[in-house]
Amino acid sequence: MVIYRGYRNDSFEELLKKLHTLSLTKDAEGLRYLFNEVEELPNSTTKKIEKILILSCLSSVESENLITQSDLRFVTDYLFGIESWGYYELSILGNLAQYINGETLVSLGREVLRKTDYYYEVVRNRKLVIQLSINIMIRCIESEWFTKAAFFERHIDSLVNVESDMYEKVIFSYVQGYLKFAMGDSGGKQIMQESLEIFKLLKNTRLYKNYLEHFKSIVG
Repeated sequence: MVIYRGYRNDSFEELLKKLHTLSLTKDAEGLRYLFNEVEELPNSTTKKIEKILILSCLSSVESENLITQSDLRFVTDYLFGIESWGYYELSILGNLAQYINGETLVSLGREVLRKTDYYYEVVRNRKLVIQLSINIMIRCIESEWFTKAAFFERHIDSLVNVESDMYEKVIFSYVQGYLKFAMGDSGGKQIMQESLEIFKLLKNTRLYKNYLEHFKSIVG
């Protein structure tokens, strides 16, 4: 059960589960059906955001960007206007981060670190903050914003719990290696390779393949 903005929202959690399943199976028809279901709801900020989330998944499945700049402005204006972030806001940004302008994403990332309530105590929220911050750190490295990447690196390091955040710790280590490598430190390559070996040992095929593909794309 998701609790945000003072009330409970079972439907948002259910929506995220449906989006995850439909995206994994690349079910474009199912996503369109879900979009039409939400379209039938009364107009509200929640309805608008849910439609944009569905479009983001449909964009990924169809390899075509269906999200407009107006959609993104609506979401970012909403997020910047929230005083206290919780699971709802973190999930919105996490799902739409790849479509948001880099500078805006960095600003929102700083808002996350400044405004997220209780992410130390609520494991799910803390993990979302870590994952989101890692993705923003990667965007910074890709843009050669190394000072900004180092900012997120420091905050991630303070959030990761070695015992409960095993996968996040390995991903973070890989991205730290990526930062070093991008800045011209050859030792970063070894750190990335060691992280890939840990993914193999953990038998996480999906993460291993994803990061191996990334490693090959930057190392050659």
